[in-house]
Amino acid sequence: MASAHLPWVATHGQCGLPGDPGKPQPQRAELPAPCRTHLAAAAIGLLTLAGCSGVVDLEPADLDPDAEAICADLLTDLPRELAGQGRRDVAPAGSGVAWGDPAVTLRCGVTDAQGLGRASECQVVNGVGWYPEELSDSYRFTTVGRATPVEVVVPDAYAPEVGPLTELADAVARHDPEVRACV
Repeated sequence: MASAHLPWVATHGQCGLPGDPGKPQPQRAELPAPCRTHLAAAAIGLLTLAGCSGVVDLEPADLDPDAEAICADLLTDLPRELAGQGRRDVAPAGSGVAWGDPAVTLRCGVTDAQGLGRASECQVVNGVGWYPEELSDSYRFTTVGRATPVEVVVPDAYAPEVGPLTELADAVARHDPEVRACV
């Protein structure tokens, strides 16, 4: 009966769990070595999965009312998956969006871009201009010529790093108006 409710018991043998019919019960709750091994492997697997879906800390932007409206609309319209990776929780909530592990992050209304100015390099991806910056283990892309700057950090693991921008450009173009052309 126990194996009907616990399929892994049927495939890995009886583990002497309390309630297994016909199995002598140990004086203290101790599982045989094979069962401990299976349970340890399952626990490690769960911890690994939990590590992949942990909360991503993002620095929130100090937004004026116009930028706040643009960012709120943009953040709710971003894809559930990016570069084949699912969304992750961010803290504080509403500070941006993250996907995958390592995390691709998007923040709206902020820019840590170094050297970004009117004459900066601009790469156009699906109609949206981006200023690229190589960091130690990722690229940071910041929109150019939009009402509110949008920053996307793409780890080197997703090379070519510009790839995720193709999936984000439509939402950026829909919600963040172009105020000047990328040159």
